[in-house]
Formats: sequence, C-alpha cells, structure tokens
Amino acid sequence: MNTISKPKILVIRFSSIGDIVLCTPVIRCLFSQLDAEIHFLTKTAYKSLMEHNPSIHQVHSIDSNVSEILPALRNHNFDYVVDLHKNLRSKKIVSSLKLKTYTLDKRSVDRWLLVNLKIDRLKGNHIVDRYFSAVLALEVKNDGRGLELFLPPSMDNTYKLPDEYIVLVVGTKHKTKDIPVVLQNNIIQALELNVVLVGGKEHEATAEKMEHSAGCINLVGKTSLLDSAAIIKKAKLVISPDTGMMHITAAFSRPLIAIYGSTASSLGFTPYMPQNISSFEIVEDNSLSCRPCTKMGRDTCPKKHFNCMNNLNYRTIVEKARSLID
Repeated sequence: MNTISKPKILVIRFSSIGDIVLCTPVIRCLFSQLDAEIHFLTKTAYKSLMEHNPSIHQVHSIDSNVSEILPALRNHNFDYVVDLHKNLRSKKIVSSLKLKTYTLDKRSVDRWLLVNLKIDRLKGNHIVDRYFSAVLALEVKNDGRGLELFLPPSMDNTYKLPDEYIVLVVGTKHKTKDIPVVLQNNIIQALELNVVLVGGKEHEATAEKMEHSAGCINLVGKTSLLDSAAIIKKAKLVISPDTGMMHITAAFSRPLIAIYGSTASSLGFTPYMPQNISSFEIVEDNSLSCRPCTKMGRDTCPKKHFNCMNNLNYRTIVEKARSLID
C-alpha cells in the first residue's frame, strides 16, 4: 500500500442513528493508526452524533441531495474515501470525487439468504467487523475498544430525574421491532423501579398508554437526540428494542437488555461491547421458524400473529434486568 504521511480521509455514512454510532470504532482507528485527518459525511438530522467526536476534523451533511455538498467536498482535496454506506448517494459522491475508495461489503446476498431461506452464512459476523474489512487494505485494525459517543460538555440532567433510574426505549421506525405495550407495561410494573421512557414524537401515543404506571417518567417526544443519549448515559440499565438507542447504550457501556422481534441477532447488529460482553443480554424467540422475516423491520407481521414479540415472557426480561442491575 502506498502511504501518505497524513492522509485526509472522507468517511461516508448517511444514516441511521445506530449505523452511525457503529462506525465510530473505524473512525477512531483511522485517526489514531494513520494519523489521519478525518471528515465525516452524513445527513443533517444525524450530524449532532459526530460533532463532538475528537477523532473527526469536520462533519459535513446533506438534507436530501448530494449535489448540495459536492462542490465543498471537491475543495478539500481528500486522499481517500471510505464508503460505509454503499448506496446510490454514496456512489454518486465516489464517482464525482474520483478518488481511491474503500467500500463496505454489505453481504447483501447472505442477508437475503438468512431472511428468505433461513440459510445462515453470516454466522454472527458483526457489522463492525464488516466496517473494518472495508479498510483492511489501509492496514487499519480493530483496537477492541468498542463504540463511542461524545456529548457537549454543557449537557447535564436537564430533566431533573431521580438519582437512580432505568430507561425503556419506546418505539422504532418499524412496527415489527416495537415492544408491545402490554409487554412494556408488565416490565415496568414488575420492576417496581423508576423508569424513564424515551423515544420520538411519533411514539407519544404509545407512551401515554404507559404513563399511569407508578414511578414512570414519560419523556417520549420531549427530548432531542442528544438529550436522550445523555439520559441513557446516566441510567442504571436500558431496555431497548433493535434500534439506534440500543447502540447508543452500548457506546456508553451501560447495562443493556436488547429485545429482538422480526429482526434477529444473527444479522450482525447486536450490541457491540467487546470490553464488557457481560453487560448486556439479548432476548429473542429463536424457536420461531419465521425469524428473521426482515433485515430492517416491517410495518406488519407477515404471518399476522407477531409471535416474535407476543411470545416473550416479561418475567424473563425482569429477571435479566435485576441480574444486570445487581
């Protein structure tokens, strides 16, 4: 490999929350092992996730179209591009910049085989390892330190929460990854602890169905992305479906219970905590032959029963939660 004394590298990952946080080990290692100047390109909605990362020199963003940013990117005279998204938008950037590019192998065929034919060739291959495969030719190696997320120094307990609490993440972008309301209510009531609910505005109606529970503090739709992250950072435990907040929890090394429905841990998007693997538990029903039925989530259960979530026992989750807290 031809080396550059201090390479200037553009890393691309447009979305979403979890995928961006999962990029952070690669960014850190590019910065530290190559003494590189790292620039990161994402969507404006997710820019705050990387703005305080000390490994990143500058964060660039787009609202919808890559044409918004192309002139500015050309002026930076990058040495390499690391494309960790590999979609039409990122390919347009790569084509326009005409630079040596290191690209993620999404293993799309293997994911299709697992979802549609239940043939598992992924064998638990984690997405972080796939990200590192993209920069193998740059001789960048995983340092094993896990994910990271940096918050502004000024962030504190704005919401005057109790000294001790757990967080329950309400809702995802896809209904078949959501924890059913009945299951969430049973978990809250059985734990008999202070529970803070976090989530987006689109999940306010769901959260209102749980507000009556004793010790439950409903902040769904009331916090920014970084506010929610700051709340998670101080939690004794986080219970989350397969969503971005799960990976934010892993970035802060907080005790975590990850609950999977229509997706599955075998797809490689599990909590990534290599230095503290005993700090999280995965809850999923591996007895169902229909799982996983999707790689990202669905609006409805194709079998109409949603047993991947409905079959889960709240007592199992509560037992695991108490064990992690202890």
